[in-house]
Amino acid sequence: MKSPSGSVANALSGAVTGLSSIQPSGQPGAENPSIYIRGTGSLSDELSKPLILVDGVERSFFQMDSHEIESITVLKDAASTAVFGVRGANGVVLVTTRRGVSGKPVISLNSSFGLTQALRNLKGVDSYTYATLYNEAQLSDNPSLTESQLGFSPFVIDMFRTNEDPIMFPNVDWNDYLFKNLAWQTQHNLTLSGGGERFRYFVSLGYLLQDGMLKQLGESYDPNYQYKRFNYRSNVDIDITKSTLLKVNIGGHVGAKREPRTDELWRKVLWSTPFSSPGIVDGKLISNIYSNRYISIGERSCPLDYYYNYGYNVDTDNVLNLDLALEQKLDFITPGLSMNIKGAYNTNYNVKASRTPSGADSMCTPIYLGSIETPGMDFWDPRFDRTIVYQTDGVSGLHEQMSYGEEVGRGRNWYGEFSLNYSRSFGDHDVSALFLYNQSKKYYPETKIDGKVFYMDIPTAYVGYVGRMTYAYKKRYMVDLNAGYNGSENFAPDKRFGFFPAVSAGWILSEEKFMKKQKVIDFLKLRASYGIVGNDNIGGTGDRFAYFTQFGSGNSYGFGPNGNLVYGIRETLLGSDKLTWEKSYKTNIGLEMMLWGKLNLTLDYYWERRKDILIQRSSLPSMAGFDASIYANMGEMDNKGVDANLEYQTRIGNKVGLRLFGNLTYSKNKIAVSYTHLTLPTK
Repeated sequence: MKSPSGSVANALSGAVTGLSSIQPSGQPGAENPSIYIRGTGSLSDELSKPLILVDGVERSFFQMDSHEIESITVLKDAASTAVFGVRGANGVVLVTTRRGVSGKPVISLNSSFGLTQALRNLKGVDSYTYATLYNEAQLSDNPSLTESQLGFSPFVIDMFRTNEDPIMFPNVDWNDYLFKNLAWQTQHNLTLSGGGERFRYFVSLGYLLQDGMLKQLGESYDPNYQYKRFNYRSNVDIDITKSTLLKVNIGGHVGAKREPRTDELWRKVLWSTPFSSPGIVDGKLISNIYSNRYISIGERSCPLDYYYNYGYNVDTDNVLNLDLALEQKLDFITPGLSMNIKGAYNTNYNVKASRTPSGADSMCTPIYLGSIETPGMDFWDPRFDRTIVYQTDGVSGLHEQMSYGEEVGRGRNWYGEFSLNYSRSFGDHDVSALFLYNQSKKYYPETKIDGKVFYMDIPTAYVGYVGRMTYAYKKRYMVDLNAGYNGSENFAPDKRFGFFPAVSAGWILSEEKFMKKQKVIDFLKLRASYGIVGNDNIGGTGDRFAYFTQFGSGNSYGFGPNGNLVYGIRETLLGSDKLTWEKSYKTNIGLEMMLWGKLNLTLDYYWERRKDILIQRSSLPSMAGFDASIYANMGEMDNKGVDANLEYQTRIGNKVGLRLFGNLTYSKNKIAVSYTHLTLPTK
């Protein structure tokens, strides 16, 4: 796939039936969207996110180079997701990377250059309109007000109108002052692929540069938003013998995201009045944050008070993925039997560096000279001296050495898989079977405390068994049986494993004799599936081991005759050993059709009943005495909808092809929280 977007996932929205995405930010390097399959199926966004697998291993594909990707497949119904058991309740996104093919080396270079633009900027009124509307609002509330009682005097309003004194009575559009209209983006990729009969390779190198829209206003450094990313990948296939294939994949990226060292900028742009400051004049920051003797109404601070000469942060993320897979044909035992062994290791290292000017830049507050020499005189009096002088606070730090600080984060995980596959045809009968065992462990899982991320928890672990059997008769009637048996650490030992079966059936009507006489329908297939999939994510809050009662510091106790308070410990989580898996009961009925060899239609109707959703109990009365959090399997949700995809393909002459396509997804859910499934502790 090819996409000019910095995040590949943004290119999927509207292109894949049943998949929707929400992009919360347009900041360079922060474009990763939240994606959902057939809407939100659980009680929170976090609990509704699908499982993402890249080459069969759980990892993100958002920051991959699009030229590395061969295909993206979305699995929606229970028959296709049941084998993923523990994580399949919200659907699965399968990403497959490109591989080399036998032949001469093929070198491909792709470059794109573009400009990005904000789709919409909120525009505020100018100073004159602001003051006029403010006074009108006051008079509307109280028509008896005099001119001296209004927020803006006629003199001030006239100064805004004439723009006679832009220093003391400024009129600044902060969007235009701080932001550029366009920003530069460029992306380059170089691929090399080829190989012989026993050795094949695919190599990719990519580079992405995204600039932001902030202007540089005289600082010695560039505070503008910026993102640089380097992608790399090497996929190698080696035929050790005619029946043994070794696959080695190495991929990853290094991304550096720069941003101003403040989180107040966007808020202040919207909040600041156009007369809060004239900005930077003759290299001086003009600020009225402490006082404005001549305009008493409105927000005094301007965006520059929270941004100018504050420094910047650079967030560098280094991600490395390594896969090893061995495929062994076992035809010497029985034809069609094969064995696969896969191991994967993923690691990421993050450094957030902060660069801060060692000295604060001076702030200049403008004052009329008459306020100093004739302090009792009105400033609109013609005799008042309106020569501007400045009161300076701080020292210039624009060209001083910048301090340095950093925060470090890390993570690593591994995944192991063993499978036996069998596929064989006996005349009109096609059969296949799969048995798979997988295990994974994630080290340094993230814990957020007061908004900061720490990597101090013990590893998380999953283990699972998968089974699948398929049968087809004359390639016309098909039946699939699937099952997943998964274990999670989040439940007590006797509740730790869950069994998630599914069944599907298909009928290709176009292969029947009674369909051969007509010429309109070239292909027609009906299919249906039903299954159960599971989820072990507790409430989406990051709490783990909810079957244990947990303690923490808190509550004060009085001791002695003076009642001296001493901190003690209290229950922070009341354990419940009856907690079990959240279960999703999914049904899907589908139709696939081709008409006149050109028009393709795919239609699915689905409904889902999700039960035993793990949520935090919040309905217990205080008189029950439960001060700690309590989790329970008491959430329920219904989700139903329709997926439709329509595609038309034809050729115009011998060299021109025409393809028109569109898709539609309609999803509606209903929350029904049951209070009858409360599981109180038994120990």
